[in-house]
Amino acid sequence: MLTGEIRDNMLVDELQLGSELNNAVHNGYSSQFSLLVSMLSDDVQDQAWVKDPVVMEKQTEDLREHFALQEPVRLQSEDRDIANADMLGDYFRQGGMVAVHLLECLNPEPLTLRHPEIPRTVMEQLSPLQQEKIKYENTKGRLVRNPLTAVTPVEMLEIVSESRDDEKSVEFVA
Repeated sequence: MLTGEIRDNMLVDELQLGSELNNAVHNGYSSQFSLLVSMLSDDVQDQAWVKDPVVMEKQTEDLREHFALQEPVRLQSEDRDIANADMLGDYFRQGGMVAVHLLECLNPEPLTLRHPEIPRTVMEQLSPLQQEKIKYENTKGRLVRNPLTAVTPVEMLEIVSESRDDEKSVEFVA
């Protein structure tokens, strides 16, 4: 799912194009139509009609607190989990597998490891939209923009349209 902040700064779905696709088809600009369609996201979750799941209301009484249960197992690792991994190694050397199993019962490890740094060569192979999604997740919901890319998709379409109109007004003299 995309946030409004990413949707405002990147071209994702047909709704952002307005009638540009229709105009390109009507006027026979097949290259402009192909360009606009290729700029759209190919991930169905990015479409405007796909909504986030409905959040259920929280119960008035927290059953975990009522039954004195520990916190659920985290799905993704955090920074503190690296220290816990070192501690597991120490416990294994000192007390063997039984000590590690006891520590795992008291403080379970997350189900997946999260590596926030993706190699640059991998990032270069991703589409710009996927790169923005990864950057957005790694900055914990703060969109960091390059000042040179401050043009919104709508403004970019206006620039393309103006350049097309300028090409029509130029007369070639042979």
